[in-house]
Amino acid sequence: MTFLFTISKRKRLFLCIVFSLALAPLSASADAWVLRMDGIGPLKIGMSFDDANRASGSALKRTPPNLRGSVSCDFIPVRRHPGLALMFIEERLARVDVFAHANRTLHGIRVGDAVQSVFAAYPNLEVEPHAYEENEKYLTTTSADGVLALRFETRDGKISQFYAGEEKPVHYIENCL
Repeated sequence: MTFLFTISKRKRLFLCIVFSLALAPLSASADAWVLRMDGIGPLKIGMSFDDANRASGSALKRTPPNLRGSVSCDFIPVRRHPGLALMFIEERLARVDVFAHANRTLHGIRVGDAVQSVFAAYPNLEVEPHAYEENEKYLTTTSADGVLALRFETRDGKISQFYAGEEKPVHYIENCL
């Protein structure tokens, strides 16, 4: 900290500008990773594992088949994006799951937001009882063609997690099942 006080104001300004420019690409790329029904960031529902791995900067690591809940389905955390996981069925991206506040939907919804904000952002939600918690709900919106969906889970009046992708996998309640 004393280093900053020993350099001139001009040099401090220069260092601040350089530091800001160096961080700009990181914040821009983080902003691009918003969840849509058809994917997140450069990842698109339906793309192959290899294409998704390249698009995510080779950040994906397959789960050994004997450790999966289903041989044809793999649920993989994205190391470079904490709180984000990808579901691959038959080696194709089928669903994107969000567990952390750092990630948001296209309409700005984040984990921890009030349930009312989801109803405001997505007015045509289907409300279903939660499979395991009688006071909680699933809030789901489906694309006009019925192919894709976005689903939110509630806990104590807030959003606990959400996920998007192909309509059927979005309705799975235990990851790949």
